Amino acid sequence: MAVPKALGRISDTVWELPASYKEGMRVPARIYGTEKLIQEMDGAVYDQITNVASLPGIMKYALCMPDGHFGYGFPIGGVAAMDPERGVISPGGIGFDINCGMRLIAASDATMNVMVENLDSIQSLERREFQLQNEALDMLLFDLLQELIYYKDSEKLMLRIHQIQIKKEDGQHVLKAVALGERLDPNRHHTRVDVKAVTLHHFQLEKIGQDWRALVILDI
Repeated sequence: MAVPKALGRISDTVWELPASYKEGMRVPARIYGTEKLIQEMDGAVYDQITNVASLPGIMKYALCMPDGHFGYGFPIGGVAAMDPERGVISPGGIGFDINCGMRLIAASDATMNVMVENLDSIQSLERREFQLQNEALDMLLFDLLQELIYYKDSEKLMLRIHQIQIKKEDGQHVLKAVALGERLDPNRHHTRVDVKAVTLHHFQLEKIGQDWRALVILDI
């Protein structure tokens, strides 16, 4: 989905869809982000944040933060204030997060960092979208890391995960992710080793308290 033509620029980092954008909207929808973030934002965000703007009792604006991406009802990063007498309360507005997406991003960055010394040298010039599913959460991480290595081998693409969503559907963990990066440039990307594959030897993803820990051994 392209950026809606009705999206107006309020300032360098504030954008607005007017209440007239979609039938039923009660207030405008405001999205925070630079122009680059807006161009790269998951297209479903615009549909979801305008749905939020249609909720009974919503006050002033439906807001979406710069990390906005596809959620369950609200976009992840969606914010709304409701009138206490006329508004709605939804504890599952953005979905019931299994709270390990950030650990998967950290594990993917760590894998890429084994190959490239400075991750910040990887520019966001190309985009790839992943949709993966697996009954086991640890194998979902395994599949994601293998996907990154596949693009490195097949297209010489060095990718970093910028957006991720994980939901439980029909007994499966379903992952949707957006990766940004560029083709390997030996002049700018100081490489360490070439990772051939992720191994299953001692591979582990476990929850410890409120956090997740991953153990990954790579074949180089």
